Amino acid sequence: MVQDPFDTNLLNYIFRTQEGTKRQPVSRESKNLEFKENFHDQNRDMYARIMAGFANTQGGYIIFGVSEKPRELKGMTNDKFENFKQEQFTETLNTKFSPEIHWETYTHNIGFRKFGIIYIYQSYHKPIIANVNGDGFKEGDIFYRYNSRIQRIKYTELRTIIDSIKSKEKKM
Repeated sequence: MVQDPFDTNLLNYIFRTQEGTKRQPVSRESKNLEFKENFHDQNRDMYARIMAGFANTQGGYIIFGVSEKPRELKGMTNDKFENFKQEQFTETLNTKFSPEIHWETYTHNIGFRKFGIIYIYQSYHKPIIANVNGDGFKEGDIFYRYNSRIQRIKYTELRTIIDSIKSKEKKM
């Protein structure tokens, strides 16, 4: 588990740029990093699915304000991230997935540009499972982060989660 997911040194590492550029990030989407151009409230189901995948894997970041093609640190062009109601979003997550997904938000500034960050903690009680049907998922779906994408879990990773649960139970 990350002690402080918003540590300045860690964020500087994530937001570092290629030599000679001010906006071309070195970081790419990965097992624990997802970029989005802007936060949009109507995409809650997509964000929930991504968050469930991160929680089932190692945890990770969704960073808003990074364009895809070309990949560039632009900053958010709206204020929806700063104004969204976290308690309502938590209620949405708890309705759609269980057990609970633990997460935090942060706004990171680089000059005059603002970047929204959602950090999702790795779940101690895996797997996170969809409770209901939603946009892009069905009741019973389990999502997992594979390199730079979220998809339904494969047998090998589910078996690893089940074996980990068994191991924890034996230790107790």
